[in-house]
Amino acid sequence: MAKKKNTEIKNALTLKPKGIVPKRPVINNQEIEKATSEIHEEEVKPKKEKEEVKKTSIHIPMELYRKLKRESFDKGITLRKLIIDILESKV
Repeated sequence: MAKKKNTEIKNALTLKPKGIVPKRPVINNQEIEKATSEIHEEEVKPKKEKEEVKKTSIHIPMELYRKLKRESFDKGITLRKLIIDILESKV
């Protein structure tokens, strides 16, 4: 008696030869645009005009750096902002 081939696994892993692929419903582009516009409201943000800057570097003693860093931490601002504020108040 001949053994029957077990093709269940093979059929599960491959496309069936006579499988019918369902047609996708036709979607109106206007409906898509309307739904998209409802979800994503256009927010026009004004562009910030960046002022021209010049990058500089200075060498300062570690003790002075620690004091500046601590003061910027206490004020809750960045070290860059603190240094710029100090320079602007002096000049």
